[in-house]
Amino acid sequence: MNLIDSKNPNFQIKMTCFKGNYVALQTLKYGDSTSKWKITARQFNLFNQVILYINKRSPLVKPTYNNKLDDYNQLVFDQRLLFYAYKIDKKKNTITVYEDFPERRAITTEFTGKISQW
Repeated sequence: MNLIDSKNPNFQIKMTCFKGNYVALQTLKYGDSTSKWKITARQFNLFNQVILYINKRSPLVKPTYNNKLDDYNQLVFDQRLLFYAYKIDKKKNTITVYEDFPERRAITTEFTGKISQW
């Protein structure tokens, strides 16, 4: 799945999950600089909520100055549990992910393939 923030199209998250093994690449581009982080976790679904148990956060590309993505990952570095509500529209092949932290937002994207809800 590829999530692009409509408010900030320079921020995107590419993620995959197979049998509960979750991997995400978070990228923020600003000017000539880029920040990129890799997050690995175990994923569980409960009703319409994704629960992530974070195993590791690691910077892949570290920029020369501070930015929102680095601040966010350093702020939540020791947090292991994250909760995200989501809604799937199977007719349109879209998913909307709702986030409260570090800011309130909803990101909607198209998806291909199958999303299991086990």
